[in-house]
Amino acid sequence: MWILALIFSQCILNVFCEDLRSSLYFVNASVQEVVFASTTGTSVPYLRCARDPPCAPQWHPPDLPHPPSSFSKLIHDNTYYCTAENPSGRIRSQDVHIKADPTNSAPHILDSFERREVMASHRVELPCKASGHPAPKYRWLKDNRPLEPDTRFRQSVTGLLIERAQPTDTGTYVCEVWNGYGNAEVVGRLLVKDGTPKILASFSEKVYNINEFVSLSCTVKGTPEPRVTWTLDDEPVIRDSRHRISHYTNTDGHVVSHLNISQTQVPDGGVYRCICNNSAGTVSYQARINVRGPASIRPMKNLTAIAGRDMYIHCRVIGYPYYSIKWYKDSNLLPYNHRQRAFENNGTLKLFDVQKDVDEGEYTCNVLVQPQLSTHQSVYVTVKVPPTIHPFEFPRFSIGQRVFIPCVVMSGDQPVFITWQKDGRPIPASLGVTIDNIDFTSSLRISNLTLMHNGNYTCIARNQAAAVEHQSQLIVRVPPKFVVQPKDQDGIYGKSVILNCSAEGYPVPTIQWEYSKGAGVPQFKPIPLNPGSRIEVLINGSLLIKHVLEEDSGFYLCRVSNDVGADVSKSMYLNVKIPAMITSYPNTTLATQGEEKKMSCTAHGEKPIMVRWEKEERIINPETSRYVVSVKEAGDEVISTLQIMPTVRDDSGFFSCHAINSFGEDRGIIQLTVQEPPDPPEVEIRDVKDRTIALRWTMGFDGNSPITGFDIESKNKSASWDTAQKTKDVSPQLNQATIIDLHPSSTYSIRMFAKNLIGKSEPSNELTITTEEAAPDGPPQEVQLDAQSSQSIRVTWRPPKKHLQNGAIKGYQVGYREYSSGGNYQFSVISVETTGDNAESLVLDNLKKFTQYGVVVQASNSAGTGPSSTEVAATTLEDVPSRSPENVQAIATTPEVISLSWLTPPKDALNGNLLGFRVIYWANLPDGELGEIRNVTTSTPSLELDGLEKYTNYSIQVLAFTRAGDGVRSEQIYTRTKEDVPGPPAGVKAAAASNSVVFVSWLPPLKVNGIIRKYTVFCSNPHPTVSSEFEAAPDVFFYRIPNLSRNRQYSIWVVAVTAAGRGNASEIITVKPMAE
Repeated sequence: MWILALIFSQCILNVFCEDLRSSLYFVNASVQEVVFASTTGTSVPYLRCARDPPCAPQWHPPDLPHPPSSFSKLIHDNTYYCTAENPSGRIRSQDVHIKADPTNSAPHILDSFERREVMASHRVELPCKASGHPAPKYRWLKDNRPLEPDTRFRQSVTGLLIERAQPTDTGTYVCEVWNGYGNAEVVGRLLVKDGTPKILASFSEKVYNINEFVSLSCTVKGTPEPRVTWTLDDEPVIRDSRHRISHYTNTDGHVVSHLNISQTQVPDGGVYRCICNNSAGTVSYQARINVRGPASIRPMKNLTAIAGRDMYIHCRVIGYPYYSIKWYKDSNLLPYNHRQRAFENNGTLKLFDVQKDVDEGEYTCNVLVQPQLSTHQSVYVTVKVPPTIHPFEFPRFSIGQRVFIPCVVMSGDQPVFITWQKDGRPIPASLGVTIDNIDFTSSLRISNLTLMHNGNYTCIARNQAAAVEHQSQLIVRVPPKFVVQPKDQDGIYGKSVILNCSAEGYPVPTIQWEYSKGAGVPQFKPIPLNPGSRIEVLINGSLLIKHVLEEDSGFYLCRVSNDVGADVSKSMYLNVKIPAMITSYPNTTLATQGEEKKMSCTAHGEKPIMVRWEKEERIINPETSRYVVSVKEAGDEVISTLQIMPTVRDDSGFFSCHAINSFGEDRGIIQLTVQEPPDPPEVEIRDVKDRTIALRWTMGFDGNSPITGFDIESKNKSASWDTAQKTKDVSPQLNQATIIDLHPSSTYSIRMFAKNLIGKSEPSNELTITTEEAAPDGPPQEVQLDAQSSQSIRVTWRPPKKHLQNGAIKGYQVGYREYSSGGNYQFSVISVETTGDNAESLVLDNLKKFTQYGVVVQASNSAGTGPSSTEVAATTLEDVPSRSPENVQAIATTPEVISLSWLTPPKDALNGNLLGFRVIYWANLPDGELGEIRNVTTSTPSLELDGLEKYTNYSIQVLAFTRAGDGVRSEQIYTRTKEDVPGPPAGVKAAAASNSVVFVSWLPPLKVNGIIRKYTVFCSNPHPTVSSEFEAAPDVFFYRIPNLSRNRQYSIWVVAVTAAGRGNASEIITVKPMAE
């Protein structure tokens, strides 16, 4: 259907005349006929009217509106006219004939697609529908290649229909549409989702015993949901009381199928297959199940094979185990040639490329059940030979010729049946195609070839073995002919013009253009065409001149050829018309407010030329007091001058000098800028800090003169502007600035001025701003330290100077650190809230004893902390040492002397100046009592204790002392003085026990001075002549002296012995043995 449209343009008020107050007429009133394409429409050249006050133009189409059903006709092929009126009167244009040309109609897409998705095996249509006249042709591409012949693909007037879509059909499809006037295309993507079943889980080969339970399962997924069936040795499994089949869908959407066999028997053995199929495809899985029992072969059916194809023959063995499976043909063990292969493990025989004369016959499967026992079955294979078509191809044909193509079946079993198809369908009788079949030959005849015969022709031969086919494409060549012939036409200088010329034919004809300049006898020469040049050939063959020049006037020849028949050509004449053009005017001009200004423009083109002045969208009325228009002609030019007196701000803007003639119009746009001092900027605060204020401003009217700079003034709120701080000539490229070097927590007034070449603006709006607080600039004053104890110091100070506080003091930071060696020299900080008094204080506790500390103080406000005061130092008071001397050593050097040594306590534990050491010691007596506690002092870390008791255990402690007193005592150590010779035994007594024996007794010495090792008893007569010695154990205090002489007097004494030697002898006593 042709959709006809006409685009009318409103008449525009464009006119110039010498007396604008007395004329009302149409400009470009020479238009009499407009031809347009019935699908694209057109714009009718302007019929303009002019008058002041404005005229009201109106088109008068016949009998509109039209019902939608009438749009299939050339409803706009009619005569129209235009009227214009205002309070001064009414005028009517001449008739304009609008002609719709149905033959000039490029394709236009009516239905398309961008993306389609479909499941595999489903039908899908890719829409592609277009309008145009003549009816457009279609061609489909897939992935930039023509579609391969496929019976599943069918083209229609609405698009491409694909039956049983396959995943391989996924791709980008292009529908190309064209006729002699243009082309179009639809590009879309097709996605075919693969729903083919896939087996996820299955069973495996296994051996069972008779009566054992067997359960086989297959899990499959696919879309749509697959159907599962079971076979045993290629025969369906029959459901009965022992064979049960069940199906269900699990939570993942997968189909699970079970085959359960109870009381398994030998015939239940064999190859089980689960077959899963849906509309997208079929998949299967198989495995052998063996049942123990006597082996046998299932009965075998005779088979038919197709010559040239492969064939499988299965020997279905039941029972298990067995020894081997072998195949024979004519008593010959297979394989015996390269086209045979026997699979001994499953009993399958494969024949490759079956040949009738060799492979037809009886085949025997032999199963060795036991070493001396076998069984066998035979099957007869019949070989059928499929047809073979001798290839043929269509030669080059042109429209109107006759066609004869034979299809010959060279071989194959009879009978053979031959049929023909065109584009995958039976050939319609309406095409006038004759088919002649004789025995094994079929011929196709066409007596008068037309474009309707284009297509793919397929010869199909069938017999009992198979159906084969051969395809060839018939392309009908058509000589070129014009669809649209060139016609004489006008071109307007500077505009584009299309010289229409289109043709049809097959192959698609090529169009060449030639040109002969001027109106004389044509002498055509080829038009040079270069990429990007001013002249080019459109896709439909028409010639486009993008910018018409005067030298383009002349004859043009359109020549069409496609190597079929004779070329065709047609010439036309292009007459170039010069529209009204503005040739001279100022693009921009300046004026100073209050002064007079003149502006002129020059127009050129076909006479008559009319000129008028406009300001923005308003026509200038020269009757106003400030505007004067003057006109003069110079040759073929018209010069118009607009005078403004005086200029005001509102005169700034765009003025247009508008020239009009019958072939076009032109405007000269003049930008008038009336200059004056600028308006002040609008100032606002962008950011406020302690010492800076950031400003941002918006520039108002710049006075139509570039801003040369800005001046910024700031002052204390209470001060006069005469004392203001001035920042001049801030860059006009900036719209923000920062005022620096302000005082924190102070209130300021700020204003700005803008400047241009004409002058300086009035002051801007005045801003009043208070700066933020800043951290104090000065330290606290008069910081003093006073040691309060060995672990505390009192700190006192006064606030910073008032002008350095930069806000209200909120508190202080007191930092302290020790100066003694080993200190980390890092300040510890304590925060103190202010009391508001003129004097502040803080006691530092838990300090180290007798340690020098440095102290600094910082003041802080809400903005931060100020600088530190000068560091002052003080030392905590002395204290007793907090640690005892270390590594105290004691050595007994004599029975009466002990030597001591020790290490001085660490310096940080002395807590003062070390004055010396004190040694405290006492004896630990044998009876558990303590001896007298004594102490001695020394200034050195060593000492000898003398005058001690011999072989006595002493307890010893050492301490250090300062001016503050004694420190901590060391742990007690115990040391014994060395041994010495003992004193004399005490209480020595002797008594006669008989006339030859005396008993002696004694007590230990009063001063043992060591460990008694033994006692020695001395006996002599007389004393101190030679004496006899007798030894007694250290724990024995008597001794019997035998073999003495009676009536003789003896001297007896006792000596104690230690490791140091014999001690002093006891007193000597005398004794006389008894008389008889």
